[in-house]
Amino acid sequence: MNEQALASICAGIAAGGKIGPDQVRALRSVIFAEVNVTQAEAETLFDLHDRNLPAGAEWPELFIEAMSDFIVEQALPRGYVSEDNARWLIGMIERDVQVWSRTELELVVKVLEKAISAPSQLCAFALEQVRLSVLAGDKRISADEVELIRRVLYAKSGSGGFWVSRPEAEALFDLDEATATAENDRGWGELFVRAIGNHVLGVARPERPSADDVRRMGAWLDDTSASPGRFLRRMLSGAAPEPVEAAEAPADVIDHAEAEWLRGRILRGGRIDANVRALLSFLEANAIQGGDELRDIARRA
Repeated sequence: MNEQALASICAGIAAGGKIGPDQVRALRSVIFAEVNVTQAEAETLFDLHDRNLPAGAEWPELFIEAMSDFIVEQALPRGYVSEDNARWLIGMIERDVQVWSRTELELVVKVLEKAISAPSQLCAFALEQVRLSVLAGDKRISADEVELIRRVLYAKSGSGGFWVSRPEAEALFDLDEATATAENDRGWGELFVRAIGNHVLGVARPERPSADDVRRMGAWLDDTSASPGRFLRRMLSGAAPEPVEAAEAPADVIDHAEAEWLRGRILRGGRIDANVRALLSFLEANAIQGGDELRDIARRA
């Protein structure tokens, strides 16, 4: 892409005061004229987005497509969101002091859905911004926002790979506490119960490799000094492979550490709302061990 051509088009759009179909076509022709988008060009597009000009549906669609391609597909290894790219995206969004727009929320969710792996901070950041958006609006969780949260949690790049991580569970509790007295969409209670239950009762599982992990694997494969023979001899000798980091407790068992985390989260608010009561009932019905601690939490709240 020609940086000068893009800057010229964006300047003309800013002077005109709107982003209509003709302007989007001009942008698209320049953006996708070359294979790669540079960081400077990505920042130019963010500058145009931050102007909040009147625009049709074509502009958010192009912005999300171009930015998600830049973040997920162009940095090596392709398909992995690095820590640096995650920080860059968060920084670009946070520089605007206003509450996130829906376009920015959709961009982060699209990045999580397209990527093979992304840093857990990006998932937790997305959930936190949903919370801020809810509180800045009518302070209730709509059906649309329930679906957005579901997409964040179960995006294939999520930090636990289809499992809800601790930062994500914390963000869900924060959102439930903030809207405890609101008339939330009925889907929120079900999503909250099943997502927190997923976190507490989750089976031991390996995490998805990060971008740095994949780079190290690639470097090892390219290193002619490494000896695949030594690796094969180790396997053939029956030596155990390195253990994979996983949850300590087996599935469906609530150990003391998990119970203490639940206790702290639930009692922090000083009261139990309907969603938390449903969560405790769900956990008690599905946990093999830990029922006594759950009942103690319910009594103390």
